[in-house]
Order: sequence, then C-alpha cells, then structure tokens
Amino acid sequence: MTIEKLLPFGVKDFYPSEVEKLKALLGEIEKQLSLWGYREIKLPYIEYKELFSKTLKEDLEDGFIFPERETGKLLALRWDFTPQLVRFVLHTRNKINYPLRVYYKGETFKSNRQLWEDYSVGFELLGAPSVEADAEIIATIKTIFDKFSIKDYHIVIGHRQAYESLKKRIPENLLKEKTFLKNLPWETYTKLFPLKEYKQIKNLPEVVKQDLEKLYGWLKTYDLNTENIFFYPAEVPPREYYSGLFFSFVHKRGILARGGRYDKLFKEFGLNIPATGGAIKILNLLEVLDIKATQRRKVYIIDTTAEKRAGWELAKYFRQKGIICERDIVPRKLEESIKAATNKGYNDIIVISEKGNFKTDTKQGNIKVIKPTEVEKIKKN
Repeated sequence: MTIEKLLPFGVKDFYPSEVEKLKALLGEIEKQLSLWGYREIKLPYIEYKELFSKTLKEDLEDGFIFPERETGKLLALRWDFTPQLVRFVLHTRNKINYPLRVYYKGETFKSNRQLWEDYSVGFELLGAPSVEADAEIIATIKTIFDKFSIKDYHIVIGHRQAYESLKKRIPENLLKEKTFLKNLPWETYTKLFPLKEYKQIKNLPEVVKQDLEKLYGWLKTYDLNTENIFFYPAEVPPREYYSGLFFSFVHKRGILARGGRYDKLFKEFGLNIPATGGAIKILNLLEVLDIKATQRRKVYIIDTTAEKRAGWELAKYFRQKGIICERDIVPRKLEESIKAATNKGYNDIIVISEKGNFKTDTKQGNIKVIKPTEVEKIKKN
C-alpha cells in the first residue's frame, strides 16, 4: 500500500531526543541573556504585510501571504523579528525605561530556503547610541558560545558607511557577487583585516575609523580575545536597515549568529531611537554542537500483576519526588516491554511481579524485580 506524503516540503518534525537537545540549548542561552539583563517578550507569528514591506524594503515574494478575513488587508507569517520589535516599541514606548534590553525566540518563515521554518533567538538593546552597545551584543554572543566551548569560528565585522563608500567605486552587482578584481585601486577593501590592525586600512570614512577604534577598545574592556575578529570593508549589509556596524559569527557549517545597528529603522516611523541587536541561528548551532540534554533520573515501570495498583502507586511516588516515571500499559510479553523501555532510553527499569523473579534474555538497562508488597519499602527508602 502506498502512503501519501503528508508533511509539506520545507518543514520538519522534531523527535523527542531532538527536542530535548533544543530545550537544553535554549535553556542555557536564555540563562546567559538574563544574566546580562535581557528580559523575554513574546511576539506573534502574524503581522500585517505592510510592516515587513515598509521596514525591510522588500516585496516578500518568498513570504507566506494571506488576506485578513474582516478587512481584506494582507497578513504575513513572520518574515523577520526586527520589524516586529519596532512595532512592539511603537505600541509600548510610553512604558519603556531606556536602555531597553529584551529577547525573544521562535520561527521565521520564508520559502526561498531549504527549511521554510528557521528558528532563532534574538535580543535587542535600545536607547544606547554608543558603540559600547554594539560591543555588548557581540560580547554577549561570545559569552554564550564560550559556555558551549565553540571555538572554530571567526567574527566578521562590517560597516554600512564602508560599504556605501565602496559602492561609489564598484558597481553594486559586482560588489554583492564578490567578483570585482583585486588589482583595482581599492584592493585593500577586498581583504579581511584583523580588527587590531584597523588603523592600517586606508581611505576609510572617518566615521568608520572612529567606530572601529571604539569597538576594539570596548571588546578589549570585555576581555575578549580579538584574534578571531576581523573587519571586512567590502562586507555587504545582510539587511537594508543596518545603519552602522554589523557582524556575523561564521563557522564552516554556516552563520551561527549575526546582528548590527539599525538606528534608521525607527526613523521610518518618526522616532529617534538608537538600536542594535543580534540573533543566534539555533538550527545551525544544533548542527555544530554535540549538546547533551540535562540528565534527570527516569524510571520505567512494568507491572505484571492483574490489578496494576502497585505500579500506579510507585509511579505516583516517583513523580512526587520529581523523577520522570513512565508505566508500560501495552499488553505484550515482558521481554518486549523491556526492549521498548531500553529503546526509549530508560536504564532504570522496575518490574513488579507476584513471583518476585523471572528469567529474561534482555540484558540492557538496570532491571530490578520486586513484589507488590515491596513498593512501600521502596517509598520509605
């Protein structure tokens, strides 16, 4: 019999083991963000398409668009978090005490990539115009990556004004495709410079020089090792709304995090609010990390008695103690139940039997056999 494919292209399921790793990763990231003073907000999956079009300067042809039933206005699944953050501030600006530090997590939706759903954790620092704020964003991500012992990556810094300066000399299509020749007069723009060598870069706009000097100083203040941090004058801003410094954490498996300053985005709505932020690409990070979920004790109970009362009482006791406990309630042979338990990752298996012992060929896991009358003894110990 042929089974019709039910899962749409571009989306995936996460199995329990994957979800456990995802939760462990998110838990540590959120813990570190909270230590820096960032507080969580929750943003909706759906916004008016106009919000994304106005802020991103894109037509969203790769987005998921549908009409609002009551008004006919076009809605869109979340394309990018930053426009939502702007809208959030517009709605709550009278209640905000600056600097505002917030973070959020969730999916963005685009059909022009292998997975239509991409998962990220983003965080924003608003109300701070100085380069110190940009340095804090980079330092925060670096602190998070240090917690996971990620070392084989480098940080690439770009600047909007450096890009605009170069764009005056090189056609933009060649600049974006990185196909310009190195023997052109502006060849120094086409190489990576260690950040500590920023003073050797010639013909940079003054504002770029000043920002790089301040950034380098603040990163040193944060005790960051700058050996893997580079400035690339020809770096193309990944978003139109980036207005100053921006960055990417680059790994051989892809971009692990990126962000930058976007002061001009609020000016689209008549506000003068300095803003910078970053986003961690969770799915890319999961591919890089061999992360282990926090191991809690978990017990699998197989009650072979007719009433099953003893198994229920023991399971209730374990759960009250904060121990994960699953009961086997499928009618089958004992060996099959034990095999199912070990396949689920249970190494602590309790079999309740009137006989108090049995023979089995299954050697996996720590199998303990008890009589129903021994349940109370276990609870007391």
